[in-house]
Amino acid sequence: MNRTIICLANSRKKAAHCVAGKDAESNCWIRPVSHRTSHEITKDQCKYSDGRMPQPFDIIHIPFKELTVHGHQPENMFIEETLCWEKVGSIQYSDLQNLLDEEPLPWANNHSTNGKSNDRVPVKLLRPEHGSLRLIFVDTVMLKVESRTFPGSAMEKKILRADFQHYVTHYCIDVTDPVIEKRYLQIGTGEFTLVNAYLCISLGEVFGPFAYKLAAGIFTGE
Repeated sequence: MNRTIICLANSRKKAAHCVAGKDAESNCWIRPVSHRTSHEITKDQCKYSDGRMPQPFDIIHIPFKELTVHGHQPENMFIEETLCWEKVGSIQYSDLQNLLDEEPLPWANNHSTNGKSNDRVPVKLLRPEHGSLRLIFVDTVMLKVESRTFPGSAMEKKILRADFQHYVTHYCIDVTDPVIEKRYLQIGTGEFTLVNAYLCISLGEVFGPFAYKLAAGIFTGE
């Protein structure tokens, strides 16, 4: 079975990729996944025949095997892992307005990791009917680059978070958009404000007792 999606995220996941987008015909979310334990997709599994990698705004023809029921991520579909993907077109920043999910984010709030805000959902509150992907628009988003030392390591590591308000709720969540990460981690610690931003928000796989909200794609008109 083949589907054509408008790519809205090619984010980092472990040492591989998490791709997501909307069906070009139905506007429904699709997340291509592999049969790996964490369902991430390798470079070889998602590259085009010319070796290039999928990018947000690409319109991509993808060969799939089947839909997979995977807990709170009903958008997941197993890919045909030996077949190349094909880019058949692209969209522009202005086209994102037509792809928006305009309601508030549906996932439970009031559960936060230290230093973040409303960034995680307890397993017992996960609901498949809520899905796990949304495209939202915010007037401003603050990108925060911080240096942290993690347990078991003496080395500091820079991390990037997105701080924004959507409807009446404040969020501060991790960023997994590799383009945005590379750009702002190179600058160094600090806070950077973006205006008129579209955010692809993904509710990731269960990790321990929670699933975490992630900014998998961040797009401005710049």
